[in-house]
Amino acid sequence: DMNLGIIGLNGYYLINNKHFSMQSLFSQSEKQLKTASTFLLQGDAFFSFLESDSSLIPKSDQNYYQDMKGFEDMYMYSFSLMGGYAHCNVISENYYICPMIYAGPGYQHKYLNTDNGVLLKNNLFLKTNFKFAAGYNADVAYLGMLLDVDTSLMPSKFINMKTTVITLNFFVGYRFW
Repeated sequence: DMNLGIIGLNGYYLINNKHFSMQSLFSQSEKQLKTASTFLLQGDAFFSFLESDSSLIPKSDQNYYQDMKGFEDMYMYSFSLMGGYAHCNVISENYYICPMIYAGPGYQHKYLNTDNGVLLKNNLFLKTNFKFAAGYNADVAYLGMLLDVDTSLMPSKFINMKTTVITLNFFVGYRFW
């Protein structure tokens, strides 16, 4: 049995916020009137954990990982800053398609619990993020979808991990006033 949990925050900064509306994509509280693009920054801060009821290293391989013997739990604090680009295509008056891509470095602090005690490790990693929004946003009603693919490539001396979190949101709404 293994548990993985992640909790975190994302923040965005748009370079061209006069012509590009992130609120029209995420909350539908504004409407993107014309096709526009922007460079942007995304900052992330996350806490994640991996817990298991037995060693994550198979018994047949434990001789190769003496420092990691009995490795069952890992707790990580991660921070990243990514640069990106977004292009929102307004198709007719109310329809839009908007791909966004980000990439950048991250820093991670890890606590690894083993039979030999707690190992503390710090490392840099590469983070990428792809978002794709599409929908219909009229004066009274709106509907659409948001795809988010978040990947972190985390090389380390003791463990190499790649995490990919894929989220697909669908939404529909009606404005009463």
